[in-house]
Amino acid sequence: MTERVNPQILRRGMGVLGVAVRTEPWMFALSVAASALYGLMTVASAWVLGRVTEDVIVPAFAEGRAETGALVGAAAAIIGVAVFKAIGVAGRRFWAGLMQYRLQAEYRRSVTRQYLKLPLSWHHRHPTGQLCRTPTPTSRPSGRRSRRCPWPSA
Repeated sequence: MTERVNPQILRRGMGVLGVAVRTEPWMFALSVAASALYGLMTVASAWVLGRVTEDVIVPAFAEGRAETGALVGAAAAIIGVAVFKAIGVAGRRFWAGLMQYRLQAEYRRSVTRQYLKLPLSWHHRHPTGQLCRTPTPTSRPSGRRSRRCPWPSA
């Protein structure tokens, strides 16, 4: 059973993504470009495997032998696509991860700047531990770092 997505939640989430993209447009663009390379190489791998099968493997079985040049060309095509696909995967993970960590640093600096704008009397009314904990990545109640990034996914 599928649940309907609340349009308000979707709108707020897209707003958060929009802020992130406006803050780090180059990191976002590089991440999307690497992801597009990965997608193109996924399609290219199917095409190359089809061509290798049709032009090298099937004729080799029909003739009982394969030509060295055809095998080298087929291997080069398959390896070339695999290398570019790997570059796409690594690039997407690297640029998205870099964007995430740069955004975290920017948000921590922003929170710290807001604290610096508050009057001294406000700081006296709030415990130091509470102030120090807020702008850090370990501000979760469990003390564990929250890590939402593209590393685990392929």
